[in-house]
Amino acid sequence: MNTFISYQLWSPEECDHIVEEVRKTPCHPALSVVDDRNQIKKSFRQADMYGLGNRRLLDQILDAAKQVNLEQWGFEIDGGLPSVEVLRYKKGGHQASHTDWGGVHRTRKITFTIQLSPPDAYEGGELVLFDGPEPWLCDSSQGSITLFPSWTLHQVNELTSGERWSAVGWVLGSSSYA
Repeated sequence: MNTFISYQLWSPEECDHIVEEVRKTPCHPALSVVDDRNQIKKSFRQADMYGLGNRRLLDQILDAAKQVNLEQWGFEIDGGLPSVEVLRYKKGGHQASHTDWGGVHRTRKITFTIQLSPPDAYEGGELVLFDGPEPWLCDSSQGSITLFPSWTLHQVNELTSGERWSAVGWVLGSSSYA
């Protein structure tokens, strides 16, 4: 059983088209914790966030997650794919170490990220997964999808130049891991 799976899902041209279309939609700010004076105490994610609503693309992602789950993990994933976020990291952008499972998100089973930018469009910004003694750097090939159990600790290192675009989301089950 592999903990992380990466492979080519979309072509570079398809990724470029997705970014082009997403740029035309409203952007949402990064996730932060603020104090009682509305001052940012900690920024968990420094990135612009957009939604991805193309049903054909969402179905491709869900089919990919179901296939990998069938071959690798066997999680109960009858809860579907609630949403996909497209993230744009700019210089200084990052995401702190975290898991995508637990608390109000106890039914998240599989996390995925799809690299939408070519790797030479930015520096830094590596997606790092922690499972064992050494961190694992995700495939940064444009169009690659990486899937992993949502309990996996991961982070996005600080971007030092350029722009990094990715699509991220979760596949749900009707209950916590079983």
